[in-house]
Amino acid sequence: MKHSNLFFAFTLSLIILTVGCNDDDSAQDANTILLTNNTWDIYHVSGNGVDISNNSLNPFLDCTLDFYSNGRYIITNGNSYEGTWKFNSAQSSLIFDEGTVDEMLMNILELTENKLELQNIMTVEGESIILIIKAMPL
Repeated sequence: MKHSNLFFAFTLSLIILTVGCNDDDSAQDANTILLTNNTWDIYHVSGNGVDISNNSLNPFLDCTLDFYSNGRYIITNGNSYEGTWKFNSAQSSLIFDEGTVDEMLMNILELTENKLELQNIMTVEGESIILIIKAMPL
């Protein structure tokens, strides 16, 4: 009797673990598909709540952003910059160019078929700046 209870508990644990892993994989696949299915057109950029979308100093002016399922991305605005991306373990942030001097963490505020909204908190000359980037499919 003891052995059959142990076997039952082991089997049940294995089933729960397998189902749990499949849900995580499905969520990851869904987020990757949402991110990689489009060329994203950056249409809004703000710093500390101030719209800088049309400011000539905006580094994202007239930019598009392409994510690829192999972990590469390309930003294009006349010139192109290529790097790597990945989700953090909770899939609440994107990590760009991990392990390089250009590494950047962007919090995902929204990711849907029609909208990508990212946030980065950076320090420039001792001042914290909250950068918000909004993009839509081209």
